[in-house]
Amino acid sequence: MIYRITAESVFAETDESTGGTRYIRTASGARGIFRAGFGDGFGDLKLCWIDHPSARFYFTELGWQTYGVKVAAAAAQHGINLRVRREKNPARSRIVYQDSYQVVLLPLRDKKR
Repeated sequence: MIYRITAESVFAETDESTGGTRYIRTASGARGIFRAGFGDGFGDLKLCWIDHPSARFYFTELGWQTYGVKVAAAAAQHGINLRVRREKNPARSRIVYQDSYQVVLLPLRDKKR
């Protein structure tokens, strides 16, 4: 099983009264959690830079247990609406990158072609 966290877009700013980070919604519609502007909980996860506009980033089981749960909890704590999507056994032809913690997939092709 692999896991993808999507959320609404946010902008991070420092809350002067508390010194903490405050997230302000900037747009509706779901994006991958990192692309949506939220970076808490990723810790020392190696970010891979895939320059493909339709690539989608997922956590592996190990990545979900190590990072994903923390990212989702931090986002929920900040009041960010999120959704966790799960996918089982993606086709190898869709995999662009994979390591122990993450998998990068291309979306399914439209069968109408």
